[in-house]
Amino acid sequence: MLRAHNVEHTIWKMLAERERNPIKAVYLHHLANGLKRFEEKYLPRFNAVAAITAPDQRRLRAMGCPEPVVFVPAGVDLSRFQIDSAIQPKPKTLFMIGSLNWLPNLEGFDWFLTNVWPYVHERMPELELHIAGKDTPERIMRLKGGNVFVHGFVESAAEFMQRYEIMIVPLLSGGGMRIKIIEGMALAKCIISTGLGSEGISVRNDHDIVLCDEPSEWINRIESYYKGELNQVKIGQAARQTILSTYDNLQVVNHFVDLYRSLAASGV
Repeated sequence: MLRAHNVEHTIWKMLAERERNPIKAVYLHHLANGLKRFEEKYLPRFNAVAAITAPDQRRLRAMGCPEPVVFVPAGVDLSRFQIDSAIQPKPKTLFMIGSLNWLPNLEGFDWFLTNVWPYVHERMPELELHIAGKDTPERIMRLKGGNVFVHGFVESAAEFMQRYEIMIVPLLSGGGMRIKIIEGMALAKCIISTGLGSEGISVRNDHDIVLCDEPSEWINRIESYYKGELNQVKIGQAARQTILSTYDNLQVVNHFVDLYRSLAASGV
């Protein structure tokens, strides 16, 4: 059985389609096509596939994977993401956390820093942006001023998340499920994300997450937070309830047990 964390070639295809450097775009399309051929050859060889999102489940079926192709969401070990009442988040802060050796994360960070942050900083000069992630490129580590603070690798993601108020996920490319989103939700963080960033996660805009795609939407949403109009505490509490009801590891394990039982019963 394969636990499919994403359909890899779709990520590179998205990166290629947005690449402005024509030479790099050709190269990224070449990578995407090679990955697609590899996935089309090997993925159908498994007896079962557990997709991490419903959209990926549909993509895997379209690639010819034989049934069962089931949707089993990623889970959270809630024992690792308990809210520490001793940590009070710093007001008027945004944060982003994720591996910055993964191109979609880096692409999203660069997009936000170019298209959103300059206007946010001009209109909301007290607001701070905190960035954390392993393998942070040197050019990002050197960023100074403009209320941007780069932390690099942090020992505890849970502690870092609780030190700041609003989590941002400006993802433009990708597949699978953003684990850091469900970890942030488990910590009752209000998250502002692109629609793609939230793909495959059972959330509702303005209920347990805030969704926006255009730079102007991001700026307006962040300004509503800055002015105290977002009600981020209520959104964060609803986010944690979503995790408790759907993404607790103990519940996710039951989906796998059901899948293994069905395979055993079919004689695979």
